[in-house]
Amino acid sequence: RIPWRYLTSWFLADSLSMLPGVLELLHGLNACLYNGPSEMEIQKMRLMRVVRLARLARLNNFFAIAKKWQLASGTSYSKISLVNFFSVIALCCHWMACLWGGVAAQSSLNQRTWIHALRENKGGDDSMYTDRQSIYSMSLYWAIMTITSIGYGDILPQSEHEYWIASLCMVVMASIWAYIIGQVCGV
Repeated sequence: RIPWRYLTSWFLADSLSMLPGVLELLHGLNACLYNGPSEMEIQKMRLMRVVRLARLARLNNFFAIAKKWQLASGTSYSKISLVNFFSVIALCCHWMACLWGGVAAQSSLNQRTWIHALRENKGGDDSMYTDRQSIYSMSLYWAIMTITSIGYGDILPQSEHEYWIASLCMVVMASIWAYIIGQVCGV
């Protein structure tokens, strides 16, 4: 009974989310046997990993369980709402930090990025500008300053691509911030 239920519910989503990894493995073996993958092929394989997001469909079960827990525990709506709002802000800041840090990390070596400009303006240890955790912390700082519209101006876009990404992030984050503030005032 359990295998049949799995086959009729989550098997397709799980299979699709595994497909990019299998294709990447097969392509990597093929490339190693011959001449090695090109940069474009590597980009295509990275893009295919997006299919793994199909597993997010399972979050529906989580929300149903959380709703039942809230009703059973008797937690007030205002407390649950504030926790939800904080979670949305934290998740939004995380995603925007990953996007902002990824923009600089994925740029070509000869292209000037916000990390180069920050290094020139602030100085400090060189490992701070190459370590992934440090870049993430600077990106998270930028995301928090952007969503709260404080924006000290120490981390700035340096290329047209970065300006487009920063503009998109600002629109999304300002909208989320306005919605959250409006909802908090309604609680």
